[in-house]
Amino acid sequence: MTQHRQIRLDAARGVAILFVLLFHFRHSVGWPILDRVVAPVFAIGWAGVDLFFVLSGFLVGRLIFAELAATGALDRRRFLLRRAWRLWPVLWLFLAAMLLLGGAGQWRSIWPVLLHLQNFDDRAPSHLWSLAVEEHFYLGAALVLPVLWRVGGARLVGAGLAATVAASMVCRLVASNAGASALELQWHTQYRLDAPALGVLLALLAARRPALFTRLSGAQAIWLGTGASGFVLIAAAQAAGWSQAALLTPAALASVAAILGCVGQGQAAAGATRWFAALGTISYPLYIWHASIGLTSRAVALGAGAGEGTAMLVSLLASIVTAALIHRTIERPTLRWREYRPVAKPAETLTPAASCY
Repeated sequence: MTQHRQIRLDAARGVAILFVLLFHFRHSVGWPILDRVVAPVFAIGWAGVDLFFVLSGFLVGRLIFAELAATGALDRRRFLLRRAWRLWPVLWLFLAAMLLLGGAGQWRSIWPVLLHLQNFDDRAPSHLWSLAVEEHFYLGAALVLPVLWRVGGARLVGAGLAATVAASMVCRLVASNAGASALELQWHTQYRLDAPALGVLLALLAARRPALFTRLSGAQAIWLGTGASGFVLIAAAQAAGWSQAALLTPAALASVAAILGCVGQGQAAAGATRWFAALGTISYPLYIWHASIGLTSRAVALGAGAGEGTAMLVSLLASIVTAALIHRTIERPTLRWREYRPVAKPAETLTPAASCY
């Protein structure tokens, strides 16, 4: 993967976290015209999670398929340890801060996160639900995909992933008709596996049919336009009264189109893309910490007499600065430490964009 391609994937991650931030920090900025313009973006910021899921599935899938192609097996212990090194240091710092500032009473909120069950417990920090979905997905991918590969090769892996996508959609539809709450449909793992599975399917296509994948991803403008149009249509459908649960599948498909538009060959990344890529680089600590930092900084800004628009800007900037500091002092060093254990290198050289996973 070339340099401009990895920058675009980081930029996709940056767009995703910006969507999430705007969704969580959405408030009137006090200017009616601007409020009307940004309201649809705020309203569908939840779709940033689907973009994260598809991108994560794609990158993790590429790592898995590279190792399977090179060795015929997956070192599950190494795979899961790398996931732990990737996710736990920043997360545990956040949980330690919760315990330090909130006292022993915070244990009731912390233990579901330690068990990665926070998406089934509404007393845990609510913004961390998607991390649990990804952890369950990582575990399932490590356990199941190598078995399918060994038994039936890429064809059986593809069938299994397609079945996962279909089963997740059907479960969501059945649960919705049975009266499941919007929160359950959004949070619970069994209803959300279609997005990461679609990302892994995209990685399987890249691994097994590289010529076809290159031809498809070469139409960057078409795919990026399709993805952007998809999100615009989702915003229009939500404004027309469609439920979020009904729009999760379109959001995942729009995310697939966006990722295809980001991995194709093309010109060097423009300035705006590099800004989004920089945001994508710190997206994980930003995701973990933004809720607490944002709420605190907003309260301080409002207490100092700032308006809603200024308070929202302060929340965004404070969250970004905090995430950048944590990335530099905690995340980046631990990402280096996890490579110290000597292991056989896979046949495919991993890019910085992929090595984050």
